[in-house]
Amino acid sequence: MLCVSPQVLTFYAPYDRSQRRIVTLLNPTNRQVLFKIKSKVWRHYTVIPNTGKIEPYTFIEVSISLKDLDFHEDLDYNHLFSIHFMYAPRHHLNGQTIQSIFREASRSNVSTKRLSVHLEAKPLLLANSSLDSLSRKVKINIEGGLHLRALCPDCPKMLAPQEQKKTKRNGLISKLVIIGSLVAVVFTAYMQRVQMYDMLTDNFYSDKEVL
Repeated sequence: MLCVSPQVLTFYAPYDRSQRRIVTLLNPTNRQVLFKIKSKVWRHYTVIPNTGKIEPYTFIEVSISLKDLDFHEDLDYNHLFSIHFMYAPRHHLNGQTIQSIFREASRSNVSTKRLSVHLEAKPLLLANSSLDSLSRKVKINIEGGLHLRALCPDCPKMLAPQEQKKTKRNGLISKLVIIGSLVAVVFTAYMQRVQMYDMLTDNFYSDKEVL
């Protein structure tokens, strides 16, 4: 009915500042789903939104922020969130809050998923060796020039037959244009000769009539 991602929230030292994580709630069903988020350690966290509804085949993002925490590495912190969810009733009063719907709902209609919290004692840092290795690689590429790999090594071979076909096609078109031009010249000369013949014939017969 509801997919929760991630299933574990991890926070890192130092804990003298606020840290925010995003939880995605996905509704893969064809019905509207209601949810509410609860925790026994709510005073350490801010959850926005802590209640809501998710339309069919959509998702919603929930922001969970850890406030400043007096963290001690030797203590065991059992921080946990409970995500309660249910199908929205088909007939409910307008203006009825989600909290009231959950209070009136039967326990058999409400499901729960646990969202664990893991508090790391050490900060999240990138290894210096990794950064040094990365900087060396960048320097080598800059000094030696970037050797770009062809996205399609076989493209020239694939395009060669197409270029040959294109060349043959262009040659054929040129020949057709030349032949057409010659035909037009011959036809024009023929029509001029016909006109001259008709003109001479008309003049010949007109002279005879005068005589």
